Amino acid sequence: MIFVTSPTYIDELNRYSNHKEIINKISNFSKDNNIIFFDYSEMKGFNNKEYFADSNHLNSQGADIFTKKLVEDIKPYLK
Repeated sequence: MIFVTSPTYIDELNRYSNHKEIINKISNFSKDNNIIFFDYSEMKGFNNKEYFADSNHLNSQGADIFTKKLVEDIKPYLK
């Protein structure tokens, strides 16, 4: 099992949400249960409106880029 958070667009409206608290809970749960966790919520170079349909959902361009990165990162865990 692998937990994944996809990129999130951080703007002034959601900058002060409970985003980091949720990520910390997922991270702690993952560590406690030996579950791999890939956190891309603040993926470098991804805080760009052109990749998002809204602050929590990637558009097709963003999804294509993110999926390629995710596949690359998961490959070493596939046996």
